[in-house]
Amino acid sequence: AGRGFSAAPVYTAVAINLLVIMPICSVWFSVLCKWKLHWVLATAVDQFAFSPLFNIVMFWAYNVAGGAIRPVFPSASDLADATAPLAFGLSLHRSAFSSVFAFSPMWSTQMTSYKIWLPAALLREKLVPPHFAMVFNSVVAFGWNMILASILAETADSSTAPAEAVPVA
Repeated sequence: AGRGFSAAPVYTAVAINLLVIMPICSVWFSVLCKWKLHWVLATAVDQFAFSPLFNIVMFWAYNVAGGAIRPVFPSASDLADATAPLAFGLSLHRSAFSSVFAFSPMWSTQMTSYKIWLPAALLREKLVPPHFAMVFNSVVAFGWNMILASILAETADSSTAPAEAVPVA
């Protein structure tokens, strides 16, 4: 109802793509290529072993980028008091890191992603030369990440604040 577009989820998706997705996939594709598996087996290993683990990492990366882990610094009064211990650390919002077995958005996203990634992986393994696999995957990932970013941009306004922070030692 008249809401404007939020570019923040797009920036987050680009940063996660550059800092998390591309480095992991680069290593993964070189390993998968060295195994010299039949294209059907390579697709199965990629989609049913690597992909679920990778989606867990991706959801955690989005949660971290969304503020699920925040730095904790000493207060001004602690800094002024020379006898007070200085505490630095991280604040973890546990609600952002639900159990992977109970976190339905992750598994529903995994099942939805098969509609895009399973055909893409089959095409990649059968038709794309190994030295272009990362380029092909990056193009598909860019499209998939823009879909996810647009979903996050739409739901950003309706999200609630995270639960009380739990300090991590």
